[in-house]
Amino acid sequence: MAQNFKISVGIRHPSTEREAHYKEDGLRFGTQKTVKLCVQTVYELQFRIKPHRELTNVQVDGVDLALKEASKSEDQIVYTADWDTQYSSVTKKANRYSMLVLINIKDLGTMKTTIQSKFYNPGDSHLTWGSRLNNLEYDCKVNEDRAYVDIVKETFR
Repeated sequence: MAQNFKISVGIRHPSTEREAHYKEDGLRFGTQKTVKLCVQTVYELQFRIKPHRELTNVQVDGVDLALKEASKSEDQIVYTADWDTQYSSVTKKANRYSMLVLINIKDLGTMKTTIQSKFYNPGDSHLTWGSRLNNLEYDCKVNEDRAYVDIVKETFR
């Protein structure tokens, strides 16, 4: 029997309270949209899961994040985690970076995705070109005979 749920991932700069931005790239770099991020920055990531599913671990580019439960109700749970880009490098012109994200969901398996990104220096005006990224929303499906989570649909909001 399949289990369906949604995971929304928000990327926010805590000191400015601003969301990250993204832009449409067509298919020049593999996927249509690029998330714009700043090096030497600590972002607050928010993970909202509907219906309620417990996360056991989140990893961004091989780094385990310390998850904190922010809120919980019958139909959803929200976690936050700080993610430091201090080891990320500025992305060269006409290039993109594929950021690997692994989200482990208790008793269901692992959701694996890559987020096409471009890293800029602090203060670079390109960081805010494009659309504001409220969250990345993933419609997910798990089959009982599998150890991984299928992403049925990815939406930039």
